[in-house]
Amino acid sequence: MSSVQFFGQWLVDRGAVSAGALQDALAYQAAVNLPLGALALSKGLLSERQVLLVHTEQRRTDRRFGELAVQMGFLRRAQLDELLREQAEAHVLIGEALVQKGHLSRGALDDAFAAYRAEQMQAEEATRRALAEAPRAAAVEAAADITARLLLRMGNLSAKLTRVTWDRPLEPQERTFWQRVEGAAPFVYVLTLSDAQTLALGRRMLEPLQGADVPDGVNALVRDVVKEFVNIVVTQVCLRLARDGRDHRPGPPEDGPPPAPEGASVVVELVLPSGRVGLAIF
Repeated sequence: MSSVQFFGQWLVDRGAVSAGALQDALAYQAAVNLPLGALALSKGLLSERQVLLVHTEQRRTDRRFGELAVQMGFLRRAQLDELLREQAEAHVLIGEALVQKGHLSRGALDDAFAAYRAEQMQAEEATRRALAEAPRAAAVEAAADITARLLLRMGNLSAKLTRVTWDRPLEPQERTFWQRVEGAAPFVYVLTLSDAQTLALGRRMLEPLQGADVPDGVNALVRDVVKEFVNIVVTQVCLRLARDGRDHRPGPPEDGPPPAPEGASVVVELVLPSGRVGLAIF
């Protein structure tokens, strides 16, 4: 059965475009598609300090940037609506980026996308069923959803759930971070990323704090920042589980090899436009 993929990687796997063409289109897309905070900053509606304050509050509450900016009194609702309209009008999808960069014709794009959507609907449904049937389903579903959303919000890394299994171990990448959660049903959250993904996440989280003075490699500072990312994810998972009366208490985040699983380990793979990240709950 086909797996959940982003459209660009799906095109590469089928030989419709080259890997280099996809990277070119992704770079173009990243340059054109501004986050809401950056757009507001460029238009003089928010200051750098206000953007930083909203980002800081986002880490605590897991709410949308625009909603918080209005609540904190930095934007009026009409200003937010106009920013969202401009952002939507300027947004370029990867297929359109490939066409604009000359890597794909319009007709080929339309045909490929129709085939992609038909295939992906089945793959996404199979993944949703596996997620619902997994051991510790509530914790796993919360972890997968919050991890994907915060990778996008805090690291500008788009992620989709592509596979859920509980009959094989997590395959570690170059960097692994984990956090133990105590409570009535204790568990361990594990996140594993490549060096490139770790650096991208760390740099993106540091940019509001340090401007251009960000690391160019995975050092102790980047690892500490990604550990804080894990702590934010796990805290939000615990808050979501608490709505159903489940009491959980997160311990400190760690990096390096996690403890050995004592029971079933549910492994979740998240696919990115370029690469994958893995997480496990056990």
